Amino acid sequence: MGTPDHPEDEWIELFNPTSREITFGDSWVLYSASDNSPHINLTGTISAGGYYLIERKNTDEEDEASESPVIDINADLWVGFGVGLNNKGENLKLIRASTTIDEVPYCYNWCAKGTTYSGGRSMEKFDPLSPSSDWANWGTHNTFLKNGVSVDGALLNATPGAKNSISYQIANGDSINTKTVLKKSQGTYLVPSKFFTVKSGAELTIEPGVVIKFHPEGGSRINVEGVINAEGSDDDPIIFTSFRDDEYGGDFNGDATTTAPAPGDYRSIHITSSSVGSVLDNVIVRYGGRFFTPTITSQRTSLLVEANQIEIKNSIIEHSLVNGVSLINSGAEFKNNIIRFNNNDAIAVGVLVESGSPVISFNKFENNTIGLRTIDASDSIINSNEFIDNTTKAMEIFGLIPKINLNYGSGNGIEGILISSNLLSAGASTLEKNDLPYILNDTVSLGGGFVLSFEPGVVIKGDKSGRSRFTVRDGGKILYNGSSADDVVFTSFYDDTIGGDVDNSPDLTPKFGDWYGIEILSGGFVDISGFTLRYAGKWGGIGEDLGGIRIKGGEAIIRNALIENNYQYGIRIIDDGILDMIDSTIKDHVEQKNSNAVGIKINSSIVSLENIIFSNNKFDIGIAGSSTISCVNCGEYTTEEP
Repeated sequence: MGTPDHPEDEWIELFNPTSREITFGDSWVLYSASDNSPHINLTGTISAGGYYLIERKNTDEEDEASESPVIDINADLWVGFGVGLNNKGENLKLIRASTTIDEVPYCYNWCAKGTTYSGGRSMEKFDPLSPSSDWANWGTHNTFLKNGVSVDGALLNATPGAKNSISYQIANGDSINTKTVLKKSQGTYLVPSKFFTVKSGAELTIEPGVVIKFHPEGGSRINVEGVINAEGSDDDPIIFTSFRDDEYGGDFNGDATTTAPAPGDYRSIHITSSSVGSVLDNVIVRYGGRFFTPTITSQRTSLLVEANQIEIKNSIIEHSLVNGVSLINSGAEFKNNIIRFNNNDAIAVGVLVESGSPVISFNKFENNTIGLRTIDASDSIINSNEFIDNTTKAMEIFGLIPKINLNYGSGNGIEGILISSNLLSAGASTLEKNDLPYILNDTVSLGGGFVLSFEPGVVIKGDKSGRSRFTVRDGGKILYNGSSADDVVFTSFYDDTIGGDVDNSPDLTPKFGDWYGIEILSGGFVDISGFTLRYAGKWGGIGEDLGGIRIKGGEAIIRNALIENNYQYGIRIIDDGILDMIDSTIKDHVEQKNSNAVGIKINSSIVSLENIIFSNNKFDIGIAGSSTISCVNCGEYTTEEP
């Protein structure tokens, strides 16, 4: 026992769990029932809820201030221990007269509690209210919550005169398997190990105002297989944070400003698929997200929910190393939360959704690298969320498209909802109205029976690269039945007149050919009424036919449309394409590359036009090859000379 360099420097500490002061007298004795060494008559008092420190006085020692085992803390009793504590174990008893008040039974090597190596670590009780006879309630100092200085001036791996280090822990071990309540009155708690588990069948309830800090070695996390009930309040949230975070729970490591919290100080809270009925309400989760290669991106997060229906609401998730929250195949209700400052990585996301059916509503995404990303999450609902100052983009969608509506924001790197999807199997999605426009990220392909539709008020823009387009083929369809050309608008990334300034650069203006447009290939079908399409027809090099809408072997029915300001052609129909167009306007096609600009250009295809207005095109109609065209009530239109 003792310290590594001075094994004779021993101490014993008593704790008074009662609400009154205790006065010691001749009847109070602490002694070894094994060999009567030590045998100590206690004197003085111990305050209510206080500590009584007994330090060993060795032969020839006279100056407590410089020779006692804990030189910076005055002992309540500096006294000889006889031959001292036996490293192989003792049966220690605290008695008053003939009554045993408490007892530490003999156990070989003190049941391996405490160490005399690796800097020496004190033996400590976990629950001070439990009897000392329960060896399961004893443990070893955790090496990072320290109090007291040795005779050599070194910090002790101990807490003499203060709360035991392991008493801060959620449990005396790496798991709980029963009902456990964390109380605000007990102060700050510590996640005691790298992999702490709430076992299946166990329930961890956390009172409002509790602060939980994670093991400072950085790899710690909480795995929830059972139930976690963390329900704070507006005035008293529950905090999960870094060991070094002095803002909540005070200066836990006692180093003032020497250290500061940082993203990635611990791993995560992991809600597993076996957890049923868990709730996180009015919770703050900060400075997590640490990972070790080759951890997959979805698990590089502060809060990980897998195949679980948990409620997460009224909470703040911030300062993660990568993702703030990952919802994987989850049906979580994620509502009224603030997700912010998750921006320490180029691909960091406030919330990542992979598959599942979560409802994500009324949240604020602020100052993340990316606000929200979904991957094949068609059963998800994302509505009424605010996106503010996210560095690269507000929201991005990969694969299957969720139900997205009424979302809004400002100050984002890209002020929109990016869609990066190849939708090539049977299914359907409807793009619903948001204050943020949709932005096509490169080519969005529809095929295999997939049907895309729209709500009135939807705005769809090409991306900044100019390569974006809808490609409809092989059984893919676009269907929409509106009545006005203003219902749905397809336009340039730089068109600030509708859908806002998506890149916050008002000096950039739209022009013809800013993006490709809509391409309908063999087997593709479009039946759309009520839309505008402009600034498309990007030149793609030799062999790329230009046009805002390009029908190559596919079929389109177009009504109540405005096709304007596209590069070279408004609509280009080739290779046995079919176009049936009614009650529409085609105008302002005057810019050209390698042939004449034409409103509708036809080559070896079938076209039926009715009630069409042509205006300010270089030529209104151009015909080549064995094409068939009818034009009823089209006014006086011009024809390109063959």
